[in-house]
Amino acid sequence: MTENPQQVTSASGPGGAIYDIGYRRYAGPRLGRPFAVRSLFAHTVRGAFGIGRGGRAKIVPFGLLVILMIPALVSLGVGALAGGAAEAIDPIKYQTYYSITQAIIFLFIAAQAPELVGPDQRNRVLPLYFSRPILRSDYAFAKLAALIAALMLFCLAPQALLFFGRILQAPDIGDGISKNIGSLLPILATACATSIFFAAVGLAISAFTPRRAYATAAIIGLFIATNATVGILWELLKGDARRFLALLSVDTILAGAASFFFGAKSENPIVRRADLPGWVYLLAIAVISGTCIALLFRRYHVVET
Repeated sequence: MTENPQQVTSASGPGGAIYDIGYRRYAGPRLGRPFAVRSLFAHTVRGAFGIGRGGRAKIVPFGLLVILMIPALVSLGVGALAGGAAEAIDPIKYQTYYSITQAIIFLFIAAQAPELVGPDQRNRVLPLYFSRPILRSDYAFAKLAALIAALMLFCLAPQALLFFGRILQAPDIGDGISKNIGSLLPILATACATSIFFAAVGLAISAFTPRRAYATAAIIGLFIATNATVGILWELLKGDARRFLALLSVDTILAGAASFFFGAKSENPIVRRADLPGWVYLLAIAVISGTCIALLFRRYHVVET
């Protein structure tokens, strides 16, 4: 900046003047595209939990998280009261935890996925993103990866409470670790599959409307409609063909994947009666998630800015 920012350099007419205030071009480091993508990722993860926004934005995500923790707390309470008999009477297991709390996870997606992408379209700020080194595909990737990461945290928090609680409740810590450590990889794999599936479906729907209410209603409607339709058709249809109905419901797909990862029979009646190989449910998750991700990237490739 010049020493005298008020110096008049030229007149612009009666009563007006142009001042030399010494603007300079930015000469600092340019962090580039990778930094922009990482920043958008971190901002979106925080936004999924309402961090950095007003108190009202935190009510839904953290309220649902508290509800998600309740079955784990109940299970640990049963273990503390029943002791060694808890395993026989406690219906809450690592394998069934996702099935028990699946509706809560879906409510989280229905509430937060539209909030992560809708305002950018509604407030017309996408041109600001795309005017920088960030590409349209970078934007979609950062939003998707951030929602998957947020869902992983959301899904693993109650399982971590249950896992470490059961270890600490064991009479011997070493024995508690040996009994529970075998469930660690299945817990992580199920959380990963659940997070990818829900994030892909939720963002694919949310990206097509800037209206949060419409996106939320569509996501909830999908969950209810697929589960209800499969339940009705299962009772109406006969023969082996109805076994593949288990691949058309959000509930049964994820229950089948969980049973595959844990290597145990599913407690979902349709999954148990369909008796499909576990890898079929993983294939269904991959196909549906891949299709939704392709739609998401296509949407931001053609969206008007």
